[in-house]
Amino acid sequence: MGTLILIRHGETEQNRNNILQGAIDTRLSELGLFQAEKVAQRLKDEKIDVLVSSHLQRAVKTAEAIARQNVHFQQNKSQILVDKAFREISYGVMDGKDRNEIWNEKRHQLSALDQYNFKYENGESIRDVHLRIKRAMKKLLKEHEGKTIAVVTHGMAKRTMVMELLAQNLTEVMKHMFRNTSVSIFTIQKTPEDKRPYGSVVTEIFNCAKHVEEID
Repeated sequence: MGTLILIRHGETEQNRNNILQGAIDTRLSELGLFQAEKVAQRLKDEKIDVLVSSHLQRAVKTAEAIARQNVHFQQNKSQILVDKAFREISYGVMDGKDRNEIWNEKRHQLSALDQYNFKYENGESIRDVHLRIKRAMKKLLKEHEGKTIAVVTHGMAKRTMVMELLAQNLTEVMKHMFRNTSVSIFTIQKTPEDKRPYGSVVTEIFNCAKHVEEID
């Protein structure tokens, strides 16, 4: 039986100001750096065998804090695995734009669109993200079967991971608002007889950010 821990990166100034970051390589804010240390404290005694991060620095810096404080990870002298497949969705020409302004200008058009397949110019659709996350996650779980894997990723990327693991539809998964450094933990057990893609997936903790509640 293996364990998969999903962590969203710490806060950035763009998060605070409701700006679409997407593929832009933004930095953690002062609060985000503090949140990263807090989630690292929370996870310090988890037996993390493999720590994976998106290549975007807001995720990498969060992963580095976890790596520094995790006892098991340090004892094994392990290294963070940086994987671009776990990056955030690209909003193309809308990266860097204000979310509220986009919604106010395009509300009627956006509400009528196929949300799963829609993409802005030069951007990705949720389907694109889902497919790359699916490939990367299957590869990761196969290569490190039975181990505890922690992945530091992004809001939409984390939604598609949950969609894949729990077989949720887009309407269900879009209801999840993953806070910065929120933690979700799943145990996964796959047997040869089990024909489900990931076998038995049990949600142990979902979207929990109690480690930062006192600093909000």
